[in-house]
Amino acid sequence: MTYSKRQQIILKTLMHATGYMTALTLANVCSSSEKTVRNEILEMNSTSNIFNIKSKKGYGYHICFNSKEDHALLEEQLLNMSKFKKMNDISNSILDFIASKLLKKDSHFYEAECIKKCYISSATFHKYIGKIKNELELYNLSISKLTNSYHITGDEKYIRNFIITRIKFNSATSTNEGEESFLIDSIDTDFIRDCISLSCKEYDLYITKDILNNLCIHICILIMRHTVDVLHPTLIKEDNPNYDLALSIYRKILKKYKLDENEVIEIMQYFICNAGSLEIKTDYEKYWEYEITTNEILNDIALNTDIDLRNDSTLIQALTMHLISMVNRILCGIEIKYEFDEELKKNYILAYSLAYIAKLRIENKFNIFVPTSEITLLAIHFCGSLQRIQKKSQLDLLIVSQVGISYANLLKEKIISTYKTEIDIDILSLYSFRTELANKYDYVICNIPLPSIKNSILIENFFTAESIKKIDDLLSEKQNQRIKKFFSRELFIYDQNCYKSENEFIQYYGNEFVKLGLLHTDDLDQFHMRELSSSTYIGRSAAIPHILKPSGKSFCAIILLKHDVPWQNQNVRLVFFTCCTKKNVQIFSSLCKNIQFFLRKNEEIDPRYNNLTYEIWQEQLMHASSNYTTLF
Repeated sequence: MTYSKRQQIILKTLMHATGYMTALTLANVCSSSEKTVRNEILEMNSTSNIFNIKSKKGYGYHICFNSKEDHALLEEQLLNMSKFKKMNDISNSILDFIASKLLKKDSHFYEAECIKKCYISSATFHKYIGKIKNELELYNLSISKLTNSYHITGDEKYIRNFIITRIKFNSATSTNEGEESFLIDSIDTDFIRDCISLSCKEYDLYITKDILNNLCIHICILIMRHTVDVLHPTLIKEDNPNYDLALSIYRKILKKYKLDENEVIEIMQYFICNAGSLEIKTDYEKYWEYEITTNEILNDIALNTDIDLRNDSTLIQALTMHLISMVNRILCGIEIKYEFDEELKKNYILAYSLAYIAKLRIENKFNIFVPTSEITLLAIHFCGSLQRIQKKSQLDLLIVSQVGISYANLLKEKIISTYKTEIDIDILSLYSFRTELANKYDYVICNIPLPSIKNSILIENFFTAESIKKIDDLLSEKQNQRIKKFFSRELFIYDQNCYKSENEFIQYYGNEFVKLGLLHTDDLDQFHMRELSSSTYIGRSAAIPHILKPSGKSFCAIILLKHDVPWQNQNVRLVFFTCCTKKNVQIFSSLCKNIQFFLRKNEEIDPRYNNLTYEIWQEQLMHASSNYTTLF
């Protein structure tokens, strides 16, 4: 028996109702008229032999079943219809159905079963299997066949990822307008969401729609695969509200689906790992405690660097919520691994260094050890904030025109459209310009010579390509001069010694730089601590051990080694031994970009750095700047 979309909504509404439902209420739910509802009910009553929708004057409609078995049968029919109802695309619905069957662990899926249930031929079945195979290959998975029974084989991690991509959203099966539910074969996700919501209400815990949906997906995977990934088996159960909450959900789900105790712990881990998102709405005292820690971190960064993030409200809120979850994870012994750890360390060295400053404050505040994986997650927050600062960091320009204000406005629009960034531009006619005004701006752009103004840039009347190149060259040279200050010929070193480890190397050169007055003895401990927290290896046989400090001297020593130095699990031939003071931290980010560009370029020419000289380095350094440095 099949039912239209409107009839399905009417049946679901009546089945979930605790009493009678009026025609007006049903009409509102279906977005139709009362007459249409009455006609739909008459049609269903005339064709069904398992239920009867009765009406009572003054009360409304009520659905009655001959037996409990009939009630269960209708539920199953509605569930089966919702599985195949996806934007009028039956083909995709069958694909979802086959994929769901294949994904069930330790179950057998037979060709004959699918042909009978989906009303398709054997050739069509194999066509769908071929489509799923192609999709599985993207996840390094395959379909194996054993005596006409099919199942998916491969790494469980990839199977889980594939399941997530197969979960679909469809508002047509929702109980409330705008609410979404998932299409997963044979799993009643509305029931699972109700279990989660009820348990959260019992524990007075606010849960967002996104967290609810994600946890529903998580539990669906447990039901389908029964493969847990308990990150720490000794998680405390007694007096643990997260465990009690997970146990409450588990007991409700047991009424319909089979789970075991290990899967309760995995549900608990989900709540621990998302504590920031869950607790912020209910535990304001805890939120403020962590926000204080966030502000302390940003104060530490401002004190040790020239970067002030204390007014970034987006960072403060996100980092505070992250800290709640992070501390929960660490206290429970959960360590999350991410594949992009090394990539982030190599390409976002400054953000990672700020995360290291945060790590020291968190460890001191909460008396915990912050592992490398958590430093990476902290660094991601700082990456975003640094991008916002870079976007908002404005260059103050003054345009002085001898032609008049209208020409100055034209020039202003040309500059804004050329550089596509946040710029503060003021305009003046030549008659209104005074020499002392130049000191208030980064540059004074004019179409007549102003020899007494050192920061003036002379351009052609209509801002030609030659004008753009002139401005770019001036700023690139300014950037290059700032970066050049980090280097000197005396600190370009050829080393023929052998070192047993990176610690021995750092200790030796740290002492040498102390003798030269470039470092203080206390700085050596910071280098070792930074390396202990996370390797400064940046790929291509290179490392950049570094510290950020409030005062002293900024320098970058280039040390070319004859013998490889074991650098944790890597071999290093080239080292950029760097110390960056507070006033030069912004340049440090550009310096790291230059080094990364040089390494990529040099890898094709001289991967062992056998022919590297100071002159070649200087030339490559300037070439690197010209490839990514723009005016603003």
